[in-house]
Formats: sequence, C-alpha cells, structure tokens
Amino acid sequence: MLTKEVMAVLKKTMLLLAALLLCAAANLRVQYDVEVAGETLALGCSAGAVKRAEDAARAAAEEILPRNAALPEAKRRLRLTLRKPAEEARPLTDALLRATEGVALRENVILGDRRIGAVTDAAAFRARLRGYIENTVPDWAWGGVLSKPLRIERCWGRTGYASTPGDMVLLVTGVAPVLYYDAEGNYSTV
Repeated sequence: MLTKEVMAVLKKTMLLLAALLLCAAANLRVQYDVEVAGETLALGCSAGAVKRAEDAARAAAEEILPRNAALPEAKRRLRLTLRKPAEEARPLTDALLRATEGVALRENVILGDRRIGAVTDAAAFRARLRGYIENTVPDWAWGGVLSKPLRIERCWGRTGYASTPGDMVLLVTGVAPVLYYDAEGNYSTV
C-alpha cells in the first residue's frame, strides 16, 4: 500500500510534470510549411507571412497576365515549434510565380538607363557577347568593351517574350557599339 508521504510525492511529481508540459505548450508557436506544385518549401513562416506571399504572387501574376492569372494551390502544413516563425516568405512568392502557367523568369538586359529586352539565360547571353567581342577584336587592339554600361536584372514576365542570346547580342551591339582599345589606352570603334 502507498503511504500518505508517497502519495504526496506522486501528487507533487504529477503537478510538476503538468506545469512543465503547460510551460512548454505556452511557448509553442505555429509555423507553416507550404507545398506548391508538388514542391515542399520548409519555410517555417507565420500565417501572415504566407498570406502576404500569396497576395504578392497574385498581384504580380495579375499584372503580368491580366484576367488570365491562375495561381496554383498552396497547401499549408502546420507544425508546432519553440522557434519564432519566419516573416520572410519570398521563396514562397517565387515558387508560386514559377508554378503559374504563362509566367516565366526573365533576365532584363539594360544598357545605361534603357531596357533593351529580355533573355531567358543571362549566362549564355554573357558568354555569347564575350565571344562576339573577342572574335571581332582587330589586330591592333588588345580587347574591347561596350560603349555603354550593361546591367542584367531578374524579373518575371510572360512566357515567350524573350530574345535568344544571339539576337540580344545584335541588339546590344547595335545600341552600344564595341569600343576597342590598345596598349596605350587609345579607343576606337573601328
């Protein structure tokens, strides 16, 4: 038989365990992982961050495809953790736009302050441009550079609205001719 002292210790132990469980439960935080088009994003975001990401993706898709934007379904998976939920959900916005039919990631080509167009692969375009400049260097020159600064920025746009790397090289060199230079620092367009 259990004595009164043993019962008191068991009661106190049970109360201590209940207090510990309630303390842990009070510090649990709700986080969401999201599945988009079969891809699970372990974001650990708050519900507000997920909502903001969905709203941003919907607004961007509507701007790109007016009246035709149909975002894919984002399935939320709840998890409880002791960590603070993330408030940054750009990967979710990115995943939603990537999975939206008719929307594609583009690389805008900008010369000076003027947008020339877009390509789908900035690395292939840069390699093609570098090859063009190297292959057209005259015998007297050491190298060549574009006459205007070139910048490439990632953006979202409609599917199919991009130039091939070869066409973009022709556009860029037409707007900003190549300046060739020699060992003394003299420049010429040939």
